[in-house]
Amino acid sequence: MSFDAETAVPATGGAVITTAFGTRFAAITSTIFGALSSGAGTAASGVGPKVDLGICQTGTADLEGELIAGTTATLTLTNCVGSPLSSTAVNGRILVNITEVGSFNSGTAEFAGPEGGGDFTIAPDTVLTGSFAVSANFSPSAPVVNLFLGAQENTDLITLSEGGRQLQLGCFDIFTRIGLTSAAIEFFQPLGVVSLDNQVYTLNSYTEGVPNIGFEFSDTGTVVPNSGSLTLFSGDNRVREGSPEPCAPFAGAPAGDTSRSTATFIGGGDVRIDAIGVSECFQCVESWENLLNTLSETVSPSCPAVSCGGNGGTGGGGSPSDCSDVTPGSGEFGAPCRNDGDCLDGMPCCTSTAVSAACGVDVGLCECI
Repeated sequence: MSFDAETAVPATGGAVITTAFGTRFAAITSTIFGALSSGAGTAASGVGPKVDLGICQTGTADLEGELIAGTTATLTLTNCVGSPLSSTAVNGRILVNITEVGSFNSGTAEFAGPEGGGDFTIAPDTVLTGSFAVSANFSPSAPVVNLFLGAQENTDLITLSEGGRQLQLGCFDIFTRIGLTSAAIEFFQPLGVVSLDNQVYTLNSYTEGVPNIGFEFSDTGTVVPNSGSLTLFSGDNRVREGSPEPCAPFAGAPAGDTSRSTATFIGGGDVRIDAIGVSECFQCVESWENLLNTLSETVSPSCPAVSCGGNGGTGGGGSPSDCSDVTPGSGEFGAPCRNDGDCLDGMPCCTSTAVSAACGVDVGLCECI
């Protein structure tokens, strides 16, 4: 997977989809563990019946099970519209095989079809398969739950198929905190290896730490990122215990190169994409909603080339970069750069992750202050 004008947007779209579904998985699994902790899925006899959790606008979400290690709790979604997973109809089961109960309630979540057979589906044509580790910590003194999805194992693999296209997230580890009263996501840190139509890249770094993504409610009531960033690295860069260890489900994928792309959530439902190619740099802004449609789009928009400053890219061959496309005084960032001399009008070149997660050590962005 190499990032260039044509691949930066669809690759970012794949990462955005995994982020969106990651927040939805977090919401639904915290709901399951919260209900099991209160005994909502168990009758007084300790055996069924299923209890509707009331998380669907229409349809049902029936939970059956107990918070007991060695047992399996089952959430059955039947024509469930408006659940934490989707605003459209969901049909299928989530099986939570509980392995540990205590300060952390842990187990494995698995997607399965309805009891009568078939796939786990989200209307109109999305199919989910796979399983992943899950661990939830409910704090008695705070109305939040700390949730871990995945454990960087080869068995942590989710496949999302839509039409003839396929998106996979494997060997992942997502750490998030969710408010129990308002279901607000306080922070979200995704890490993993992603395959989009058999092109593989790494979502954030296994060695450099994972930036946090913040969220807000949009005018339509949906949750969208409004701060933070994520970075995509070409190829499978998974590291285990200090050594490279490729993610087994993606064995045989082509090797990556030095390119990467950073998606910065700038608020208002927009995402700025800054791609550092092998010999060129690219920048564009796309909406969160458009990027969520990546799998259903047959043609993705391209990112125009911009100056790489001292990196020798196009758009000036190393000449200073300007902030012409940025509102003066907004505190936003302009074109990529490597040092202050690469930015016009004396603007500083941001190369500190403490200033902006969009800025890396090797290549930064002109700070348009």
